[in-house]
Amino acid sequence: MSLTSRTILIVDDSPEDRALYRRYLLRDQEYSYTILEASSGRQGLDLWQQRQPDILLLDYRLPDLDGLEFLTQLQASLQQPAPVVIVTGQGNEAIAVQAMKAGAQDYLIKGQITPERLYRVVNGAFQALQLQTQLQQLIERERLVAQITRKIHQTLDLQLVLQTAVTEVQQFLQTDRVLMFRVQSDGWGKVVAEIVRPEWTSLLSTSLYDPCFNQNYIESFRQGLVTIKPDIYDGSIDPCHVELLANLQVRANLVVPIVSGGRLWGMLIAHHCAAPRSWKPLEVDLLKEVAIQVGIAHQQAELYQQAQDELAERRQAEVSLRDSQHQFQSILDNSPAVIYVYDPNDRYLLVNRKFAERLSTSPESLIGKSVYDVWSTSTADALAANNQEVWHSNQVVQTEEEIPESDGLHTYITLRFPLCDTTGTPYAVCGISTDITQKKQLEQMSYRSQRLESLGTLANGIAHDLNNVFTPMILATSLLQQRQQPNPDAQSLRMLQLVEKSAKRGADMVKQILTFTRGTSGTLTPVKFASILQEVAKVAQQTFPKAIEICETLPSQSFGLVYADATQLHQVLLNLCINARDAMPDGGVLTLSLENFVVDKHFAQMNPDAQTGNYVLVTVEDTGTGIAPEHLEHIFEPFFTTKELGQGTGLGLSTVLGIVKNHSGFLQVTSELGKYTQFKVYLPALAGSAAQPATEEGLFRGNGEWILIVDDEATVLETIAASLESYDYSPLVASDGNEAIALYGKHRQKIKGVLLDMMMPGMDGATTIRTLKTMNPQVRIIATSGLEANSQTAILAGAKKFLPKPYCLLDLLRALHELLTSDPSST
Repeated sequence: MSLTSRTILIVDDSPEDRALYRRYLLRDQEYSYTILEASSGRQGLDLWQQRQPDILLLDYRLPDLDGLEFLTQLQASLQQPAPVVIVTGQGNEAIAVQAMKAGAQDYLIKGQITPERLYRVVNGAFQALQLQTQLQQLIERERLVAQITRKIHQTLDLQLVLQTAVTEVQQFLQTDRVLMFRVQSDGWGKVVAEIVRPEWTSLLSTSLYDPCFNQNYIESFRQGLVTIKPDIYDGSIDPCHVELLANLQVRANLVVPIVSGGRLWGMLIAHHCAAPRSWKPLEVDLLKEVAIQVGIAHQQAELYQQAQDELAERRQAEVSLRDSQHQFQSILDNSPAVIYVYDPNDRYLLVNRKFAERLSTSPESLIGKSVYDVWSTSTADALAANNQEVWHSNQVVQTEEEIPESDGLHTYITLRFPLCDTTGTPYAVCGISTDITQKKQLEQMSYRSQRLESLGTLANGIAHDLNNVFTPMILATSLLQQRQQPNPDAQSLRMLQLVEKSAKRGADMVKQILTFTRGTSGTLTPVKFASILQEVAKVAQQTFPKAIEICETLPSQSFGLVYADATQLHQVLLNLCINARDAMPDGGVLTLSLENFVVDKHFAQMNPDAQTGNYVLVTVEDTGTGIAPEHLEHIFEPFFTTKELGQGTGLGLSTVLGIVKNHSGFLQVTSELGKYTQFKVYLPALAGSAAQPATEEGLFRGNGEWILIVDDEATVLETIAASLESYDYSPLVASDGNEAIALYGKHRQKIKGVLLDMMMPGMDGATTIRTLKTMNPQVRIIATSGLEANSQTAILAGAKKFLPKPYCLLDLLRALHELLTSDPSST
């Protein structure tokens, strides 16, 4: 017969007494004792913490601690009381009573200890503590069940009940995790409430699937099965379930079903994670009672929710019925579309507020009126005809309609559809019209923008070819004029100058077209505003009607530079000049003037956008129709225009204002109806930037340097080569990139510089530059092109300079001189 095992700790400084107690305990026929011994209080406390014995036999007098001190420190370290028997000397019964008050269950008096007395006292202390613990647990269980029951009566919030239940159960069981698991019919479930110790993983809101659940457990749980598993590895659980529990860090498991209305709602589950645990009957009974209360709470919450849902549905139905007409009218009145309903006689049965606003009246005043009472005859005829199409077809009809309104003609896209009774017979026509006037205008602007983009693409395409035509003309005439020296033939020289001037004029025209079509470039550089004004004046003289006289006013004084995007300044002046042209349909005078202007403190106070300092002032004035005073404050608003549809976008002046403000400038406009309009553009001048008159530099002769010329145009190659030979250079020509690479590879030691066109068939200029730089990183290259947009590509590829076509002989020689005298390693 096996004996029940117990572990006892004997704390006594007397070896003889410890030996005596040991002999007595080992004779016990009912229990088998494992005996631990300590000769001091500190040693005893350490052994208790290490071994957690079942009972303590404690001598009151110890060399380092007395019994009361020992008990005080022991109780502070325990979560639950431990059975303690105090041993004291004769005559110290009062001390024994104090020890029992401090937590000891009984006491023995030295000299009176017999084996039987020792057995009886130890067993009594153990059983007394068990009864005390069971009583406390019973009281706590009743308190917990009462609290949950009270919570159920106090609230219909099921989640609050669930959370209260798991919190109280976990505190009662002193286990690692307690949770509520909501079961679903497909074997899945979700953790809907949980309390867990910090060292273990939370499963709250986790959806879990147990492959064994449907097969083995669901029906049993519905019938009230309780599973009690002290250790998941004891072989009593299916392997698939063991794997699931192990993944959840579970070692011991207690599961009680929650049944509500005869259906399995879920389970109340306790997990012990740290080690196996024997679940006591009292603990199991507690979970059963809590599960019953949770089932009741769920039924109550479900019934309450059903009642609330039914009540809410009835209220919603009442509200919907009561408010349907109001909501319908609100939709009508707040719709951005024009909505109306006609009867068979084209009379209005219903119109929304948007419809009435077009006529500056109220919806009520239009009800019952015919289209002929509201619109002109021609408009009414068109509307009535569109209605008849719906009556005849009994289908949805889409039309585009033009309706005259107080601010002009508006275009609407209209959907008409029949309103039918229960037999399918139409009794009215409903129309929904959307104003697409602005959309049509934007489409036209988009078309114009696309045409302008196409024009820019075309201009870029032909610019290169035209500049290749002009380049040899300019170079050849310059060369021939030089060869006329020192005894020029006057008539020949005049003819050469005429050809050169015409070629340069043609190149300027190409440049003006590109300026107009290339849009904003965003590059800010010091700019001579006088040059831009002269270029725009040229454009106006060549393109505006001859009845408009173009006047330039450029005083003899030098003008400050402005830090600006030259292309955007072109756009500012062009937009102002085009507006001036449109304001003079019968002709007039367009004056462009430029002057330096100093903004002082008084002027700045009168003009909020101005800052004190030096400005360049450009004035554009026309003798046209002028601007009405009521329109003057709106002219810079986007899309504002007084021109007819299709004659203007309303973006010209708003673009001007945006560009000027982006350049830290400001605008002034004055006008008198029927007489004139004057725009003044103020842009900040660069400090100390007055333009200096250009000085003519001498021609730069070479010294026999080999220059590789790369261009696919034979005429360009020929004229450049001839020009360089005349100025003591040794030209070497290539008609494409491949030939240039071959020549450079053969003569790299002699070639001092490369003049290379960026736009060539086959290997383009950028690729040729990079290849040459690979062959010789210090090769000096001048890139040329008829499109200035290629300059950045050339410099990034490795060219040292960029020379835009067409260029004159002086520009070519100067560029070569600067190239050959530069540091080859510099960028």
